[in-house]
Amino acid sequence: MKKYVLGICFALSVAMVSWTTVSAEPTDGTFTVVGDNTSFMGATEGKQLPLLCDGFGYVWDLEVVSAGQLQGTVDTGTCGIYRVTGTFDAVNVRLRAQGGDGVRCVSFTYTGTHSGTNGSGTWTNDAGGSGTWSASKCN
Repeated sequence: MKKYVLGICFALSVAMVSWTTVSAEPTDGTFTVVGDNTSFMGATEGKQLPLLCDGFGYVWDLEVVSAGQLQGTVDTGTCGIYRVTGTFDAVNVRLRAQGGDGVRCVSFTYTGTHSGTNGSGTWTNDAGGSGTWSASKCN
């Protein structure tokens, strides 16, 4: 019985360590870098991405400025053109769009994943709103 209880305790401690390791997320809004951070949606350092269109009708004009770093603009239509900075790795992307003022036109952040010429995830804005997003190469 003692060996059985010790075995269960050991298994639980290993499971807890594994879960903690896998589930740990930074609290500063970034992510742990995974693999390649030199190419984003086919573009490498100093290269423009193809224009990206999201589900809100926004058009993203982004450039890879250095390993893991994006910058550019997003045309939001009614709220105008926002300045964009971002980070990426082989899987994850985080874009911060800063621009408009007021209740309707606030800065926002997209966080999620990307592959090929598609991205998806969640968004939050400075007014406390949130939801899901998706983007792909514009047609």
